[in-house]
Amino acid sequence: MPAPTRDKGPFLREWRHFRGLTLTELAARVGMSQGTLSRYETGARRITTETLQKLADELAPSRQIGDLFVEPPAWGVSLKAITRAKRAMEQDIETRLERLGREDVVSASLLQIWRELNPRQRRLLIEIAKAIWSLE
Repeated sequence: MPAPTRDKGPFLREWRHFRGLTLTELAARVGMSQGTLSRYETGARRITTETLQKLADELAPSRQIGDLFVEPPAWGVSLKAITRAKRAMEQDIETRLERLGREDVVSASLLQIWRELNPRQRRLLIEIAKAIWSLE
């Protein structure tokens, strides 16, 4: 049996958040229950080296497993700073849509749709918009 590993949970959670994955999504990708993954992240359960490798392969496929635990995923930028920046960007988009919504019905409809999206859907929509704008 592979050797169990401790104190890796906070790093795994940070990488999962950085990759924009929910517990359910990551657990499904590596073939474990959401509860098990949650216990690994909180340190309530020990992680075997084999399981740790599966998680590392999914979270950071181009990096060595040891790199997951010596440097944060944002390479010098804190997760709080990333979250604040995302929120500011989302607020900016919402403000712009509100201004446009006063001018036409289509923009008002877009604003309503935006408000109904969950954070993950908003991130995906932003990425799609960026890709479209970069093609122009």
